[in-house]
Amino acid sequence: MPEFATAPHAITAPPAIDLATRPATHAALDAWKAYVLDRDDMPPMLTRADRALIASWVAEWLGDGTATLADDTWTATYRSLSDIELLQTLSKTVTLAPWQLTDASYAALRARGFDDAALFDVCVVASTAGVVSRMAVALGAIG
Repeated sequence: MPEFATAPHAITAPPAIDLATRPATHAALDAWKAYVLDRDDMPPMLTRADRALIASWVAEWLGDGTATLADDTWTATYRSLSDIELLQTLSKTVTLAPWQLTDASYAALRARGFDDAALFDVCVVASTAGVVSRMAVALGAIG
């Protein structure tokens, strides 16, 4: 796995500015999170448990100590350890160094049967989790 700097510690403080003070923003973000993370009608290559696991990795890498792990994170998965490691590697690069993504970044998952739609979903899940965690860390660091 590539070595990228992660957050030195977790921010666990509640946000000093509550996102609910911006109702339209709060509603839009919640709708997008539900669309990306909670849907059951996504392509089968990336299960709800996979998406929860990716989101928990992203929260940890970005120092979001307020993130709660979904029950899906602990659900037994059909994935092999190597599949999980490949998902983690791609998710980490998307989260911490997206400018370093190349065709080679996707090759191992392609070889395991991930098509463009599934790879797109991995990137969208990691990116969405990144936005959510960055907001939590930024607003929690204020207080």
